Amino acid sequence: SPKRAAGRMGCHLRASARKAGKYRGNRRANSGKERLASANLGGRAKGFLGNFYYAIGLDRVHGLNQSNLLAQTAPGNFIDIDARFRAGGESFIFSKRFFQLENYDVHLGLSYRMSNANISATALGSPARLTMPGGEQVNTFTGTQDNNLYNLDLTFSRLWKANSRFSINALGGIRLSDLAIKVRHDGTNANPASANNNLASAIRDYHFRNTGAGAFLGFQAQTPITRSVHFSIAAKQFLLPSRGTARLSRLNRNGVGQIILNENINDKKSSTFPITEVAAEINFFWDHSTRLNLGYAYSHWNFYEIQGFARSNFQDLSFSGPRFSLNYHF
Repeated sequence: SPKRAAGRMGCHLRASARKAGKYRGNRRANSGKERLASANLGGRAKGFLGNFYYAIGLDRVHGLNQSNLLAQTAPGNFIDIDARFRAGGESFIFSKRFFQLENYDVHLGLSYRMSNANISATALGSPARLTMPGGEQVNTFTGTQDNNLYNLDLTFSRLWKANSRFSINALGGIRLSDLAIKVRHDGTNANPASANNNLASAIRDYHFRNTGAGAFLGFQAQTPITRSVHFSIAAKQFLLPSRGTARLSRLNRNGVGQIILNENINDKKSSTFPITEVAAEINFFWDHSTRLNLGYAYSHWNFYEIQGFARSNFQDLSFSGPRFSLNYHF
């Protein structure tokens, strides 16, 4: 009847009002997980120009600081004078989400690391008291090191798990890598001694290059701290089949410019080695399509041993430093 229908409608309106009032004014009902924004970034790229990632960072290189020089304090007594390269530089990353394949996002990223270092030393008196890695004794010594690393990564990303407190993406892909290390040593002897084959100048020119291609697996996890600030961590494990070539050239001249030593050493090696990369960031949401990130990145290369530039060969390499990045998607 109309009276019963009106009664049922009134009960429904009163229940809806109570429910709306509960969530409109009850802090307890509105507390808990839902007070934070979802950890899932969302926002799919629209077209070819969407979803970019830029990053710039400062790098410290560890593993290329072997001893380059000894000092002679007495006949037969040599000490390490700590003439070592401590390379530092910058890193740059550019990444672009190109397309989506079923449940996978496909990204292509290029990273570039550059670093360098210089050393110099002078010994007073005669005969010379500085000993280079090849045994040459000189008065003055200079060394330069330049390192360049390129990585091209094709990454497949898939959302593995997500809720209001965290999200985890599974990562996998392929890496192409090219690493080059160049070192030059110059030594001069102002007062050539006959005991040193009348040595006046010595040059050591070293070039190492490693190229490889391999696969990687990893994950990226993030959790909201506030609605506009998230914390994220990413880890990747690579296995990189590679080919390395080390070339060392030595050229010594006497006081009248004649060549007394001309030597070339070539060392080639094919090997597969692991790479571990870890990065942690604080993400600041500037607006719906822009995200600023500030964090720290670490990469460790468990290298094979090959002919080096100093008194001992290098093996493991690592790169670490702070990083600032920008995400832009629309």
